[in-house]
Amino acid sequence: TVARMDWLSDADVDRVSGCGPFGVILGAALQFEGWIDRFWRILPRLAPGAIAVFAHTVGVLQPPSDFVEVQRMPGSLFGDLGDFEVAVVRIPLASRAGEL
Repeated sequence: TVARMDWLSDADVDRVSGCGPFGVILGAALQFEGWIDRFWRILPRLAPGAIAVFAHTVGVLQPPSDFVEVQRMPGSLFGDLGDFEVAVVRIPLASRAGEL
């Protein structure tokens, strides 16, 4: 299943949550700096135990302790594409913060 959603929309999160289970969550340029707490709460709801892969500005994404960082790769591995990195994390089975 592939689903596109607005991460800031509760209705979209509810809709997409019902489409799973998902094995991978993939995101790029999500600009989550202003909503990072919500971001970490949504992931276990969408795909508990799955892998999440995000391309983002270097150093911005710091997973909470209940997420396992699998790998972090500098953007330079993919060519001269700017100041970004790719982070791969394992999403915990249950939300650390409960509902949105």
